[in-house]
Amino acid sequence: MARRGSRGLETRKHANRAFKRVTRQWQWITNIKCQVLAMNPAEACPNGGVILLVTNGQLRGEFNDALRIRRIEGTLYFKPDMINVDDGGTSCNESVALSLLNGDVIFRAGLKKSEAPAGQSAIPSALNPLNNGATPTDPSDYADGRWLKLWDHLFEQVVQSSSGQQNQQFTCCSVQDGYVVPPWTLASGSGVWNGVTVPPVVCEPCGDPENPSVAFNCNLTEVLPRWWSMRVRFGRTIVLKEDQSLNLYVGWERMEDINGSGRPVQPDMLFCGSLRMLVES
Repeated sequence: MARRGSRGLETRKHANRAFKRVTRQWQWITNIKCQVLAMNPAEACPNGGVILLVTNGQLRGEFNDALRIRRIEGTLYFKPDMINVDDGGTSCNESVALSLLNGDVIFRAGLKKSEAPAGQSAIPSALNPLNNGATPTDPSDYADGRWLKLWDHLFEQVVQSSSGQQNQQFTCCSVQDGYVVPPWTLASGSGVWNGVTVPPVVCEPCGDPENPSVAFNCNLTEVLPRWWSMRVRFGRTIVLKEDQSLNLYVGWERMEDINGSGRPVQPDMLFCGSLRMLVES
């Protein structure tokens, strides 16, 4: 009788490997729930920041030098802090005009698995997904970053204006003749208050002096950028080993108008929200 070859037999080692029980568990990467955080602007264009998701210290301490992430989900919210930006306008209309000229804020975020430098395993490298170098031949964070995923958004500065015609009824002031306050004795009896003359009040009509019956009004309302929700739905497997980390790099810039005279005042970038990861072991 012919002996059956070993290829038709299931070995214990192969069975253990093939039918190994895999466990998956959701864990928070970041959960900002009590206070809005802020990233500060840089001295030169573009501004940049980083949100640490899985540091190399966590990788070594909590996951035994290796981590397999099957999925990342969540929502982060971003908004430039335009309230604290002062463009130096001397009047309300001038401040609104300056803000509109330099109001739009470009934003880009990139998810990246990074290699930590030797001896600095807890410090991520400084990358900016909005930075493409000064010239096409310069090193580019955007091209060389090998981003797992990128998000783009434009925070638009909006102005609402209203104008119209209204009749002036001259009710904005009143006319009053002058008069003299008669003298009177102080309640304590210590003296006498001499008479005081109150000058007359003369009304200056409101509106257009050339045509006082009709005037035009113009109102400007500046609408600041609202919160933008960056939805994260990343389903590709990410394997972190040894000296690696996972970070979300952010770049933003309040852009200069085409007729501008220099880089405008830059806002902080506010953010909050939460992300979670599905860990496989």
